Amino acid sequence: MKFLIIIYLSIGSFLTFAQKHNSFPEGWEGKWQGNLDINFVNGGEMAVNMELHIIPLTDTSWQWVIVYRTDSTEDIRDYTLYQTRGSAHYTLDEHNGIELYLSAIGNGMYSSFDVAGSDLMIFYELEGDELVFRTLSSGNGKWSGGKDDVPKVIARETVVSQKAVLKQLKD
Repeated sequence: MKFLIIIYLSIGSFLTFAQKHNSFPEGWEGKWQGNLDINFVNGGEMAVNMELHIIPLTDTSWQWVIVYRTDSTEDIRDYTLYQTRGSAHYTLDEHNGIELYLSAIGNGMYSSFDVAGSDLMIFYELEGDELVFRTLSSGNGKWSGGKDDVPKVIARETVVSQKAVLKQLKD
């Protein structure tokens, strides 16, 4: 229980700072491109071309398009990002009934969600003139703890790591 109180106090003390120092959308808007490197826990790897288009629609909404390309395929995901509760909270509408949360913290936009038994952590971080995209995907979990004031914890094995360093395209 003491552990949880410390975490809550730590998070609370940083919330005000993070909300005052998030950078989205300043510097984010435009078209970005780079290679997405995908690495699997079993040693497999692959790379695809990735683009991210962040196009303003209104003061509080953006067209958010992700494009994945290989030599033989093109996968275009056309979403809408909406600002929801204040300057740090956003919803990504996939236009198929799925809505994901994104939080603007510091120089990044972050999302966490579960799909088909896999937990995904999504990171978009503006680092100078680069937009770095990262994804971690975890599979099945194992519960531990939960006795004698020790919190119950589920530990998941990370099975896929993805990273792309995107450069802004000049129009």
